[in-house]
Amino acid sequence: LWKTKMSVLLGAMSETQLADTLYNIAYLEIFGKRVLSTQFYEQWFVHVAPLAEISAPALSRVAWAIGMLGLRPDETFKHAYATAFNREFASFRSYHLADIIWAFGRVDASMPSEFFELWFSAFEREREHFNAGDLAVTIWGLARLNCCPDQTVLGFWRELTLQHAERLSANDLANIMFALGRLELHPGDDFLLVWFARWKSLYADMDAQALVDSLWGLAKLNVRPPSEMLMLFYEGWRRERLFIRPRELELSLYAFARLYVTPRNDFFEHWYETFKRRLVARSFEQMEEYQMEYFASDFVTIASFLWAFARLDVRPTDAFMQKWYDIAQVFTRFMNPQQLTNALWAFGRLSIRPRDAFFQQWLAAFDQKSAQFEVVELVRVATALVELKIYPPEPLLQQWCRSFAPRVIDASGGELADALYAFGRLRVRPSVGVHADWNRFLSAWSFQFRARASSMSAAQLVNVLWGFARLEVRPGADTLNAWARRMIAVAAELDARLAANALWALAKLKVRPSARLSGAWVDAWNREASFADGHALKVVRWAAPLVGLDASELLAVAGDGESRAIENDNGHSSASERQSSPEEVIAERSAANSRAVGLRERGYQSGKPEEFSSKA
Repeated sequence: LWKTKMSVLLGAMSETQLADTLYNIAYLEIFGKRVLSTQFYEQWFVHVAPLAEISAPALSRVAWAIGMLGLRPDETFKHAYATAFNREFASFRSYHLADIIWAFGRVDASMPSEFFELWFSAFEREREHFNAGDLAVTIWGLARLNCCPDQTVLGFWRELTLQHAERLSANDLANIMFALGRLELHPGDDFLLVWFARWKSLYADMDAQALVDSLWGLAKLNVRPPSEMLMLFYEGWRRERLFIRPRELELSLYAFARLYVTPRNDFFEHWYETFKRRLVARSFEQMEEYQMEYFASDFVTIASFLWAFARLDVRPTDAFMQKWYDIAQVFTRFMNPQQLTNALWAFGRLSIRPRDAFFQQWLAAFDQKSAQFEVVELVRVATALVELKIYPPEPLLQQWCRSFAPRVIDASGGELADALYAFGRLRVRPSVGVHADWNRFLSAWSFQFRARASSMSAAQLVNVLWGFARLEVRPGADTLNAWARRMIAVAAELDARLAANALWALAKLKVRPSARLSGAWVDAWNREASFADGHALKVVRWAAPLVGLDASELLAVAGDGESRAIENDNGHSSASERQSSPEEVIAERSAANSRAVGLRERGYQSGKPEEFSSKA
């Protein structure tokens, strides 16, 4: 009867009464189950939307109730709230400001930019009145909203938090470190020392979430925790392991992996015990679709598990992988692009070839979600295929190319190099059905390469030309000229292997370098030739005449280079092979250069050799 009456009376209530109603309902739901239906809350937002008469304390109560009830306000309400906040600006107190930012952060309600400007101004005015708890939930709420304070506000917050350090609770400490990690705001060494000291004194009061959030925040800041903190973390983990949820399983392993800290064996034992209890001990066969959707957020964490094992170079047991595949069979389709990428990358890093059933599910999920992949994720997919020695199936290659081109503007030089290098390693030869998308990818790639070439290293440039040569695709004149200009500038970075790769690629593409490029290459070779192995010398002996250089002079610089090259030939290649292209030297590429590609250039041809001029 009460619920029915409430729904009828909403239209007759004033804004203040509506605010008090929501506040009281939120208090009821703290101690019980959901009181009212979604339809009721939708009506409430409609009636309260103008917020024309509501006071600052009531605005704070409304926000708090929204946060406690987990409601998602629409854009109309958020703009009305920002307007009301402006109107009542002078009346807000510190505890109002803390409650408001905490509440909107809890429901991820991204507010208009003018709201944040007003909120920061109010914070500066009221900052001396913030207590320790308010400071903690404030930075936590801002982090959840992905709103990074400016240096002035951050300085005030940092100074006040240090003043109130002795009053920070266990949850306050965890919230602060989680927030700083999410915003990637390093607070300074002096702040960390105070935080560590307080954390050690309160860790016994921390639940599993607080322990994991503390470690995760440090990992995001690339701050390796002291050994004493790790010992206390293990102790707390053992104490709380019966209450650990899938989220804590994921974030704890992520933190160790990001810090390259291999956990103790007893941590892995407890972690695996919790993994089985929380994720494996369910019957997937009889799950309804709605149940799968409900549990998906817990179970897709398996992608992060495998990623963390790979980053730590810890090979999971066969028993773990069997359970992993059992879960993946049901929940791969719910993985987002980052999770799909992490899973495939982990298989490649661990040199574990995925089961065919999983890979087919992965391909289906990629096909469905390829348009959502970021450039960095697309490149990591390509490099993972290289590590797994899997030639991309036609649908995968087509969707990859279609997704890459529109995002090419986001690609860094390293990502461009890694993408082309990966496809070169795979010797991609697109079929007729994919050829148009492949050419659009190459055009997009070349457009962005010309914009990024000036920031690329010698190793990246070599991988680029090496990739083209392996693909048997000759880039256009503008792309070649951009490559040459940058290579002349960074040729001093070349070692013997990179120099040999560059020369091999030029020869394979039938490109004769300009005098300036030849001079820069020869200078680099003369400096590094004495360190060249027999394979690199063999490449130089074959490629040099094809690009207009004297092979005997180049080998003479290497001392006994000729004999080393001949010795390398013996027993490894036939006479006919020695007169054609030798097996190319695989360039080492930096792990830091893993990213992506794409935009537009015409002129991919395979005709007569083109003079490689250093002028545009």
